[in-house]
Amino acid sequence: AAEKGCRRSRLRNKRLQKNRRFLKIKICEIIVLLVINKSQLKTTLYQWKRNILKGCTVSSGHKEVATIYRQNSLTDAYIAKVQEKQYLLKRRNYFENTTLIIDLSTHQQTGYITYNTWSPKAIIHTAPGKYEWHYTSFLNRSFMLQHPTGQKSIFKKQFSGGRIEGNHGDDIFGLVMALYIDHKYQKTTFLVISILLLPILFRSIVALADKLPNVPF
Repeated sequence: AAEKGCRRSRLRNKRLQKNRRFLKIKICEIIVLLVINKSQLKTTLYQWKRNILKGCTVSSGHKEVATIYRQNSLTDAYIAKVQEKQYLLKRRNYFENTTLIIDLSTHQQTGYITYNTWSPKAIIHTAPGKYEWHYTSFLNRSFMLQHPTGQKSIFKKQFSGGRIEGNHGDDIFGLVMALYIDHKYQKTTFLVISILLLPILFRSIVALADKLPNVPF
């Protein structure tokens, strides 16, 4: 009976040791995963602001790193200043919904933007690869840009600007293009709503005019 009790205690101790080793291994794995996830979640934070006179500016802290503004009031072309570079963004033609990206230092096309016909999505085509852009909320209060490296930037709108979060490094060019796409879609939405509301406004004016008393000449 004593020998059986010793055997049982030995087996119990062995099981406990195995369980402890298993728990230690799992704890180490969890710690490693947490460290990896923490490094992946490190974000570079940028802010952007919209201004009627200056257009849209992107800044890091108190330092302005990029600007995008309309070329002039007669055209729908935009100028994007990204650090030391300047790009012209203009529509290819009136029949094709494509934006050309032209480097103003060489006057050569460096990329182009295509837009989805049925949903607010876009792809930025450049030599390093493709950027994918789309809204991430129902009211278009946030949108996402996936860089050619696979990293993602999240844009969260506020009253007159917003925040840009993500592991995007120094790819400010992609961030500026994403803001341009959002501005383009906002303009299109405003135009569609204006066209839909125009008949209602016209009927209201006519109804109001009918209610006014006739003034003799």
